[in-house]
Amino acid sequence: MVYTLYWDHRTRAASVHMVLAEAGIPYRLHHIKLAKGEHHSPEYLAINPKGFVPTLVTDNGEVLTETGAMMLHLADKAGAEGLVPAPHDPDRSQFLDWFFYHLTMLQEPYKRLYFASRYIKNDKHKDDFTQIAAADLEKHWDYVEAHLAANGPFHLGERFGMNDILLATYAVFLRWKPDFFTAYPAVARCYELVKSRPALADILNEHENPTPS
Repeated sequence: MVYTLYWDHRTRAASVHMVLAEAGIPYRLHHIKLAKGEHHSPEYLAINPKGFVPTLVTDNGEVLTETGAMMLHLADKAGAEGLVPAPHDPDRSQFLDWFFYHLTMLQEPYKRLYFASRYIKNDKHKDDFTQIAAADLEKHWDYVEAHLAANGPFHLGERFGMNDILLATYAVFLRWKPDFFTAYPAVARCYELVKSRPALADILNEHENPTPS
C-alpha cells in the first residue's frame, strides 16, 4: 500500500508532501479545493471530521489529521528518519524545540491574519486584528532569522531536516510581507537550499505559483 495525502495549495500539506518526497515514500495525492468548499463535503468529512487540510492516510489505513503527527509518524514508521535526529542524538532537543516553535508560534498568527473572521464578530475590528497578527509574525520570524544567521544555514547548522521543511512551508505564505526574503536573508538562504533539493523543487514551485483550480 501507499500513503494518501489530502492537500491544497499553500497549506501545511506542503510539509507532509515534502517529507514523503524527500524520503522516497510511495504516495498518492488527493486534491481538496478549499476555495470550492470541498473540505466540508460529506465525503471528506467522513475521512477527516475536523474539515481541515491536510489529512494523511497511512499505508495501513490509519488516518492522521495533525501535520506534526504526520511528519513524526513518517520519521518513525516509513523511512524518513534521516530528517529527524534519533532520541539519543545530541541534536534531538534542539530539533524538538524548533519543530514545535514552527508548529505553534508561527502557525498561530498566520491563522489570525488569513482567517480573521474565525476570531472576530465585528468587521470594523478586522484591520487592527490583522495588524497585530502581522506584527506577531514579524517578531516570530525575527527570532528564526537571528538563529539562522548565527547558526545556519539550516536550523541544525549544516544538517538539513524537518524543521527546514517547515520553514519552507511557512515562507510560502508571504503575502503579508512583500519584501519577506529581503527582510530575512538567512531565512531566504535556508528556503533556497530546501528548494534546491531535487525532490522538493517542484513541490515548492507549485505552492509558490498555484495552478488555477
